[in-house]
Amino acid sequence: MVAHEKRNSAQLFCAVPTRNDLALSSLIFSAQPTQKLEYPPPPFTERKICATIKNTITNFFAYNTKREIVRQVKDTEAFKRCYADTISCSHPCLARYNKNGSKEYPINCGYCYPCLIRKSSLLDIDEMKKYSYQGENYDFLMAYEESEKSADLRAVLGSVYRCKHSSDEELKRYIRCVGELTEEEVEKFLTLYKKSIDDLVHLFSADQRMKEYLGL
Repeated sequence: MVAHEKRNSAQLFCAVPTRNDLALSSLIFSAQPTQKLEYPPPPFTERKICATIKNTITNFFAYNTKREIVRQVKDTEAFKRCYADTISCSHPCLARYNKNGSKEYPINCGYCYPCLIRKSSLLDIDEMKKYSYQGENYDFLMAYEESEKSADLRAVLGSVYRCKHSSDEELKRYIRCVGELTEEEVEKFLTLYKKSIDDLVHLFSADQRMKEYLGL
């Protein structure tokens, strides 16, 4: 979001970028969200918060997926220099408990919802794969099918499956449940959510067995 006001003939800005794709994901589907602190507030909650602020506020990423945002900044030097060291993970410090292998942390786990959204957002660039696990692969799913790691991944896969097997009207009904939204906003958030899911499908489709597992 961007808050701005004029004070002493100067334009003041306060930028707080947020995305609503994760907020919608955590609310539309019943799988437990894996990163409670990272999720942006639901759109209607965000609007109520903004209503208490006198300055004009614009959420310029409201209807962008993370992949679309990356496309806007991927050629900047700051992004190319720093993105590989950023953290989007639900539990980035788990590596310190490893009995074998690297104990480097914080590091993205590679299988939680934020990590998989992150991976899908970087499909258009030559990404440095700095993750503890390749959670988008079928081999990972089978190797950890009895662990919490697999539970995280299955929650994401469940979201993808349900979206791909739901009508637009059903998805819009879920979106309306998050709060007071206009029909125009519902349509925009439907498009946003479906694009985010399509990015995940693109990510998982690199492994044919995972694609078949999802029934795609």
